[in-house]
Amino acid sequence: MSEKLKGSPSKKAVYSDPTVYRVSYRLSTQESVSWLIDSLQDKTVDEVFNDVGEGSITQFKCKGRMPPLNILCPMVKELQLENIPENCQLESLSSLTQLEWLGLRDNNFKEGLPEVVGALTSLTWLHLICCQLQDLPESLSSLTQLKVLDLSFNNFKEGLPEVVGALTSLTELYLNSCQLQDLPDSLSSLTQLKLLWLSINNFKEGLPEVVGALTSLTRLRLYSCQLQDLPDSLSKLSQLEELDISYNYELTKIDEKVMALNKLQTLDCDGCTKLISPPYAVCQDGIDAIQEYFNALSQGREIEVCNAPVAIVGNSLAGKTSIVKSLRQGKRVLSKRSESDVSFIDEATRGFEVHDLELAASTANLIDHGGQNVYHIAYQYALKENNIPLFVVSFKQFLEISHKKGSRVAAKEMCWDWMSHLYLSCPLLGPPLLVFTHADAVSNQSVQVCQDNFLEEIDQLRRNMLAEESEFCGEKQGEFQKVLHLSNTEASVFHPEEVFIFSDDQEETSNIENLKLALDRRCKMFRTKIPGAWNEITKFVTNQTDKSFINLSLIEEKFSIEESHTVLRYMHNTGSILWYNQINSLQPYVFHQIHHISETITLLFHHRAEEKWRERLATFTSFWYQDRVINETKYKKMVEDFAHDGILDSALLYYLLKKESAKFPWEVSVELLKSFKVLHGPVQNPSKEYYLIPFACQSSMDGSWETDGDLQLRLEIQFGGLPIPIYGFHLAIVKFLSVKTSLPSTMKVRNNGATIYHGESSTHFIHFFAEQKVTVQVSTSTQLLATSWKRLIESTQLILEYITSTWKASRPSVNVVCPHCLYLRDLHPGTFVDPDWLCPVFSKVAGGPMKCKIKIDAKAFSGFQSTFCSKRTAGHTTTGMPTIPSPLVYPCYSLSVEETQKVTEYLSKVIPQRHAISSG
Repeated sequence: MSEKLKGSPSKKAVYSDPTVYRVSYRLSTQESVSWLIDSLQDKTVDEVFNDVGEGSITQFKCKGRMPPLNILCPMVKELQLENIPENCQLESLSSLTQLEWLGLRDNNFKEGLPEVVGALTSLTWLHLICCQLQDLPESLSSLTQLKVLDLSFNNFKEGLPEVVGALTSLTELYLNSCQLQDLPDSLSSLTQLKLLWLSINNFKEGLPEVVGALTSLTRLRLYSCQLQDLPDSLSKLSQLEELDISYNYELTKIDEKVMALNKLQTLDCDGCTKLISPPYAVCQDGIDAIQEYFNALSQGREIEVCNAPVAIVGNSLAGKTSIVKSLRQGKRVLSKRSESDVSFIDEATRGFEVHDLELAASTANLIDHGGQNVYHIAYQYALKENNIPLFVVSFKQFLEISHKKGSRVAAKEMCWDWMSHLYLSCPLLGPPLLVFTHADAVSNQSVQVCQDNFLEEIDQLRRNMLAEESEFCGEKQGEFQKVLHLSNTEASVFHPEEVFIFSDDQEETSNIENLKLALDRRCKMFRTKIPGAWNEITKFVTNQTDKSFINLSLIEEKFSIEESHTVLRYMHNTGSILWYNQINSLQPYVFHQIHHISETITLLFHHRAEEKWRERLATFTSFWYQDRVINETKYKKMVEDFAHDGILDSALLYYLLKKESAKFPWEVSVELLKSFKVLHGPVQNPSKEYYLIPFACQSSMDGSWETDGDLQLRLEIQFGGLPIPIYGFHLAIVKFLSVKTSLPSTMKVRNNGATIYHGESSTHFIHFFAEQKVTVQVSTSTQLLATSWKRLIESTQLILEYITSTWKASRPSVNVVCPHCLYLRDLHPGTFVDPDWLCPVFSKVAGGPMKCKIKIDAKAFSGFQSTFCSKRTAGHTTTGMPTIPSPLVYPCYSLSVEETQKVTEYLSKVIPQRHAISSG
C-alpha cells in the first residue's frame, strides 16, 4: 500500500479491495447529525474515497463487515460499529487518536470486550448496548475522560463489574435491562454522576443503598424494577430533579420524605396501579397533585375509599344487562332475548349504562356496554387502568357459532376480540372474570364440555398471539408494552375460581352471591385513602343528581380552587366524572351524569339506523337554522349525505341535539363529540357548515389513491399483537383530519380512510382493518416534493402518536415504500422496514407506555445527493450503476430550483423504464 494512500485518504486513489461495505459518514465540512437518522449505503473503499475527495471523515457508521478504518477515517471523532462479525479484529481502533465517541451496539462480545477499547483514552462517550457482555476488562479504568457510559441490555446477573466505579469522570450511566439484582459499593466513587438509569432490573429485594450515596444525581430512572417500596436513602438525593418509578406494579406507597426533595420537579408513577397512598388516580396527574394530596392529609383525617369500575362486555344478546339486573336485585332477572322480539330490540343497551352496586366492603360501578358494533365507539370512556374486566358469554351463541365456523372462531368472536377493547388500551389490567349465560340451552353434561372447550380455545388464542408477537417484533420485543396478564403463560386466561355459570332459573341465587363476593374481593384491591376534605368535594359533586352537568364555578365558590381542581382531576382519572381541564371550551363544565354522555355519543349511531331515520322523518317538522329554513326535502338530503359520505350538516346535528338530547347546551355537546374523536369540524364552505364522521360513512375508498399524482410518497404502519378494534381506526381518521396545513384544503372521508387535498398535492390515510395496517401517502408533483416529504412525516407522526398513546400495547412497525419504485409503477416496490433514519423512538426502552415519536432530522437529507434504490442494487456492487436523486428515496425538506429541475430531468429519462415495468 502506498504511503500516499495511507497518509492522505482524502486523495483519489485506487484501493485493491473490491468488497462492498454498508456505511454512512459525514465530513468535517458537513454538520454532524444523530446516528439514529443517518442512512446506510453499500460502497467500496474506492467509492468512499471518490466521494470524500479532499475532505476528511469525522463521523463514520458501519453495519456488518468492517472496512480498514485507519485508511478510511484516521481523523474520525465519532464511530458507530454495529453487527460486526464475531472474528473481526478491532486493533485498528488504536490508531484513531482523535476518537471521542464510540458506539459498539448489537455486537457479540460474550467472550469479553476487546482490550483495545481501554486504550482509547480520548473517549468521552462509550455505548456498548446489546453486546452480550457478562464482564468488563480492567483496562477500561484508563478511560479517565469518559463522561457517558451505556451498558444497557447486557447480562450482568453475576453483578456489575467493579471497574465501572473507577470511571470517576462519569456524568451519565445507563444500566437498563442488565439483569442486575444489586450494585457494587464502588459506585459511590462516581461523585460527578448526574444521570443514572437502572430500569428493567430486578430490585425486588430493595433498591441498593449505594444509590442514595450518589448525591449529585439530578435524574434517576427506576421504572419496571420490581420495587415494592422506596428506600429512605432516596431522601439524601438533594439535587434530584427527575425521578421515574413507573411500572413498579407492587409499589403501594410513596413516602413523604421523597416529596421533601425540594428540587424534585418530575415524578413519574405511570403503571403503579396498586398505589394506595397517594392513590394511583392522584399520581397520574404528576408531582403537583401528589404534593397537594400530602398537604391536604397534613390538615385533617384520611378516609378509606374502596370502589372500582367493572367493564361488562360481550356480544349482543349475551345477557349482560340481565346479569347487571340480577346483581343489583339479588335474584335472577331476565330480559327478553329473542332476536325477533321488537320490544327487546328497543331495550338494547345503547353505548353504555352505569349502575352502582353496593357490596359487603366496597362499591362496584357496573358499566354495561352495548354489544352492537355501532356502539363500540363509546367504549373509550371506560378504558381505565383500574377497570375490572367482566366478560359475558352465552353458551347458546357459542354453540351456534361453533357449529357454523368452528369453536376457535366462536371463542375469538365472543371473547378474544373483546380483550382487545380493554387490554390493548389498558395493558396492566388484572385477570378478567367470566360469566357464562344460557346454560339451560345445553344439557347438564354438555355444560362442562362446552366450558372446557371454550377455555382451551381462549388459552390457545393467547399462545398463538404470543407466538405471532415474537415473530412480528423480533429483536424489538423489549420496546413494547406487554399485556401483563396475557403474557403470563403460567396461568390460564380465566382463573377457575372466577368463572361463573348462569342459567335462566329465576330461583338461582348462589351464583349471584358468589359473583358478588368475587367482585368485592377485586374491588378491595383498589382500596385507597384520600383526605377528608377531598371526600367532601366528591360527595358534593355526586349529590348534584338534579343536574345534567355542574358549572365549575359552583364548585369553586364552595371549595378552594386549587384543591377542588386536584380532586376533580382525581375523580376524572377514576372514571367517576369527566372533566376536561385542558380543553378550554369544556373546562367550565363537570360531567357527573355519565349516562348523559353516552346518550350524546350514540345519538348519531343506532343499531337499527334505517328504521330510526324513518321514525325521525315521520315526526319531522321544518325548523330555522342560521337564517335558513330546513324543510323536509333539505332534511332528507342531509340524512343521505350523512349516511353515504359521512358529511353531517351543522343544521342536522343541531336539530338532533335539540330534539333528542337536550341535556347539554348545543355548543357543549359538539365539543364533547369532538373530544371523543367522533367527528371532525366544523368544515366551512360557501354553502354550508358541516362535520365529517367516518364511522357513519357507508362508502369505501377505491384504489385510485395508489396512482394519484406524479409522485407517491408512502409509509405503511403494520400493527402486531392484539388487534386494534375497527373503531380505533375510525378515531385515527378523525385525528388525521386535524393535521395542520398552511395551504387551503378540502377533505373527503370514507369508512376506511380519508383524503386531504392541498392544490397540486393530496394526503391519503387508508386503513386495512383485517390486515391491521394503515397507509399514509402524499401524492404530489415534483415542484412540491420537499414540502410533501415533510407533510408525510408530520402526518405519520401524528397518527402514530395517537394510536400508540390510546392503544398502549400496540406493536407498530413502519415500512417506507420506495418512491422511486412507485414512480416506475413497480408492482412489488422496495421497502425500508423501520429504517435508521425513520424510526419510532419511545420514551421508555421497555416495559413502559408507547409514547411514540418519529425522530428525523431534516438536515440528514438536505440538499441534493445521489443514492441508490435498494431493490435495484440488491446483490450487486454499486460501482458504475446509475444513481438516483436522493429525494426519490429519502426524505428531503428543502430543494432549490436547480435541484428540483435535476429531479424533473431524471424522471423524464426513466419514463421508458417506467413503461417497460408497467407493461411487464
